[in-house]
Amino acid sequence: MSRKAVLTNLWLAQSRTFFSRHVFEPRLLVRNPTTLDGNTLEVVPEKPVVLLLGWAGARYSYIEKYAKIYNDQGYRTVSFASPCYHYRIPNSRYGFYMSPLFRAIDAKPGDFRSFDRCPIIVHIFSMNGVRALISLWKWTEAEQREDLRKRIKGVVFDSAPGMTQAGPCAHAVVQSTPPLDGLEWIDQEFRRKYIKAMYKLRNFIANPLCYVYPPIRAHLSQFYYLQTYVNLPGPQLYIFSENDTMVKHKYIDRFMQNEMRQGKDVKFLRFTDSKHVKHLLEHPQEYSEACIDLMNRTEKSLLKP
Repeated sequence: MSRKAVLTNLWLAQSRTFFSRHVFEPRLLVRNPTTLDGNTLEVVPEKPVVLLLGWAGARYSYIEKYAKIYNDQGYRTVSFASPCYHYRIPNSRYGFYMSPLFRAIDAKPGDFRSFDRCPIIVHIFSMNGVRALISLWKWTEAEQREDLRKRIKGVVFDSAPGMTQAGPCAHAVVQSTPPLDGLEWIDQEFRRKYIKAMYKLRNFIANPLCYVYPPIRAHLSQFYYLQTYVNLPGPQLYIFSENDTMVKHKYIDRFMQNEMRQGKDVKFLRFTDSKHVKHLLEHPQEYSEACIDLMNRTEKSLLKP
């Protein structure tokens, strides 16, 4: 090999290292209901399972307290926390990671063959959870497996869906996305300011286009993509707060009203003081009761012919 070729390969290798980042591989974490002494309860194959889609920067240990609500009632849960939040419409990558649950197969994330007959309820946290759900829709479309969407029989939205502003969006990106290896010296505050400026520039260009040609909104906004292309089942539960500065409650109201006009079974739990994805922490009893009620409504709806 010539000296020029060696130098070229070395330069390419260094470039790849400079522009790479270390991101954990998302996984599906299953939690089974247990008895008071810690023994696992016998699994009922037809009993609904809850898929929890975490917010930006969520760790699986954070999601565990939400899973416990359902585990204590005898339901199995599957947690999924997708890294690297972004405001763009996602591709099908994270949908692929979740697909073993919906296909009920034995794969790298685990053995999900015992989930072949259970309905799925999706508990969605913030816009990162919405992004994961959209990615699942993209995957089913790419693989021509739209039939798997029918396994979802109910949804819970915690602090979503909504239109995110530049500041909160930049915060979510930085919290969930590690820096490039070659740019680790840049502090988080600078990254936030840069992403915020880019988001504002994007909106400066995109907003007039959406005003002139409204159908394009669904290709530029996760909120409008969800509203336009994702046919959500009922029952539905929306948990949000008027004090949420990340996702404004007016957008959740708008989305919820649109679902009601379609005849969906919708209930909501509105707080006035709790922060973004902090509703369980500040109102544990009301939150838990609303989630259990959603499960009961879903199981009753499954009994209808």
